[in-house]
Amino acid sequence: MIFDSNAGAILSDWKPAKDDAVVCDVGGGLGTLMTHVLQHYPDTSGIVFDQKSVTKRAEAYLQEEGVSNRPKQSVVTFSSLYLKS
Repeated sequence: MIFDSNAGAILSDWKPAKDDAVVCDVGGGLGTLMTHVLQHYPDTSGIVFDQKSVTKRAEAYLQEEGVSNRPKQSVVTFSSLYLKS
């Protein structure tokens, strides 16, 4: 597992709204934060949303860490993302 020093701080301050929540990490990179979330909350599913150049490695990393088998688990590719407020 890749060590993420921010994961512990985030997980100590955050909890999913319900046990079987689906969490989406936009720009999630390799999925290191998502891996920590899924390991900490075993009933939660996750979506790692990132560019195509990253998502294949993210899929492999989540599989390697044993968290890729959740019911609503996915890695989603995008080429452009526009956010409007």
